[in-house]
Amino acid sequence: MKTFKKECAICGSWFSASSNSAKYCSDACREQGAREHQRDLMRRNRKAIRDEKQSRVVRLPNKYGVKNSAEMMKDHVKPQIDIDMEKARNKQDWFTYYTLYKQRCIENEEKWGYQGVHFVSGIEVHDERFIELMLEKIDE
Repeated sequence: MKTFKKECAICGSWFSASSNSAKYCSDACREQGAREHQRDLMRRNRKAIRDEKQSRVVRLPNKYGVKNSAEMMKDHVKPQIDIDMEKARNKQDWFTYYTLYKQRCIENEEKWGYQGVHFVSGIEVHDERFIELMLEKIDE
């Protein structure tokens, strides 16, 4: 049977092997090699997952090149009515909040030329007494 003179992939010492595909001189080196191989495999797997997540970021063209969705959101300015609604909600000023909510719904419908049905806690936004009914509902 032919023996091969090989160099261990872990410790670098020379050993004689009966197979040409042998890489390690001992069981300890074999275990360490398996551990390193598994570590490298997991590192590549995590990198592939990270790269795939990053490729999912929506890229939108603009006149200067490509901008991702996170950068686009930095430039986004919230409409004033949304800012006012948030302030009213934080202060728990429900009269102002629901007045602005109704106004926003109506403006959106005018913009799109469509009248939808909007219910808040079972009360329709287009009801003339919407704000009063909502305040009564909150007080309950």
